[in-house]
Amino acid sequence: MGYLIELIEHDKKIQTGCAAEPVETFLRKNGLEEKTIGKMCLCNGLSATIGLAMPGEKPVIAAGGDLTAIINIVNKYCKSYSAKNVIDYILEK
Repeated sequence: MGYLIELIEHDKKIQTGCAAEPVETFLRKNGLEEKTIGKMCLCNGLSATIGLAMPGEKPVIAAGGDLTAIINIVNKYCKSYSAKNVIDYILEK
């Protein structure tokens, strides 16, 4: 999808690259291998989360760096919760 690409200079040209694309492709564009470690496509993962998955793509939920609210919601709603539960939790604050 290309929403989170970075610009990479290679052979005096500017190319786009994503650390989640196939490693060989990213390296060929002069990307750094250490940027690819543990990466997955956030564009496709978030799309999969709303039901628009590409084949084989798993959903992703972005929670930021503080998981306290997520832990509280999971505990409150018995290990399973919906978007409505999250909104109710936020509005309680």
